Amino acid sequence: MENTTILELIRNHGINTGDIVISTAGHDANRIYIVFSVNNKIAQIGDGILKNPIHPKNKRVTHLKTIGVLKDLQYKECQLSKTYDTDGQNRLIKEWIAEFLSENRDNKK
Repeated sequence: MENTTILELIRNHGINTGDIVISTAGHDANRIYIVFSVNNKIAQIGDGILKNPIHPKNKRVTHLKTIGVLKDLQYKECQLSKTYDTDGQNRLIKEWIAEFLSENRDNKK
């Protein structure tokens, strides 16, 4: 996130690592994901249910819409590295998505 240039932001439609996004096209439309990485207009995303950091889903950034950002501290703490077991990673991803959704529900009230 901190080394992203303006040109990369434009090319990637403002999608960054750690963003919480919603799919806007395809068979997975309206599913919520976390972005693990972005490169050449392709984002690697996961939801902790079907896709995880070891086996991410590749999706064009034009088919994603940012709905929020993970808290930096949480994301940097784990970085979803391969040192974590897959079950642990999936649990963290599901918790982050659930926490984000519950915070936004509370803010709307």
